Amino acid sequence: MKTRARGQSDANMVWEHLLARPDPARGAIAMQVIESFVDAIVSRQIPAGVRVPSTRVTAATLGIGRNTAIAAITSLIEQGYL
Repeated sequence: MKTRARGQSDANMVWEHLLARPDPARGAIAMQVIESFVDAIVSRQIPAGVRVPSTRVTAATLGIGRNTAIAAITSLIEQGYL
C-alpha cells in the first residue's frame, strides 16, 4: 500500500493514480504526460469540467520539471482537451 507523502492531499493521490509516471527511456517526457492526460480524458476517468492540478502540483506528483508540466498543459489546452 502506498503511503501519503507529508503534506500530500487526497486529491493529489488521485492524480498520481490517474496519470502514468513518465519514463525517460520511453522518449519525450512532455509527450508522455500529454498521452496520460489524453488517455484519462478520453476514457472519462477525468470527467468534463474537473479542474486539473496546477503545473506545480503536476510536476511534483509526476516527478518532472515544472517547465515540462507547463509545456504539456499548454499543449493540452491548444489541442482543446483542457
